[in-house]
Amino acid sequence: MTRRRKTPSLFILLICAESVVGLSGCGSDNIPAILRGVSAGGGYWDACPRNLDFKSSPSALSPEFNARLESRYPPESADTVLVSELTAAGFKSAGACKSDPNTKILAFDDKDAIPNVVAEVYWQADSKGRIAWTKGFVRYIFF
Repeated sequence: MTRRRKTPSLFILLICAESVVGLSGCGSDNIPAILRGVSAGGGYWDACPRNLDFKSSPSALSPEFNARLESRYPPESADTVLVSELTAAGFKSAGACKSDPNTKILAFDDKDAIPNVVAEVYWQADSKGRIAWTKGFVRYIFF
């Protein structure tokens, strides 16, 4: 009698998911170019000021998405450009952080994509509308 080695199905699912996410054009055609081929980061999801319980947790920034935001919308650039371009690409206003109303949020959610793509952009701008910083988060939902 031969013993079969059990392969954890979750491990196989994660390998398949990583393969799908790594493809630059994965999901639906509705995914904006700025999000194509980006990875999801692990950690705390958002850039709002945190309470002490979560302050030491790493942020779940998407390295590629965050770099693209910093490149396209660098500090001192107009936040109206960020808002108009990302809104035209399918992002919607998600308001501001409750803990800091100066931190604004745009959100993207394509429920038709496989996997479902969820992204958020956080930024602060000064009183003249010049960007101080941007941060980008992405997650993929497979179920």
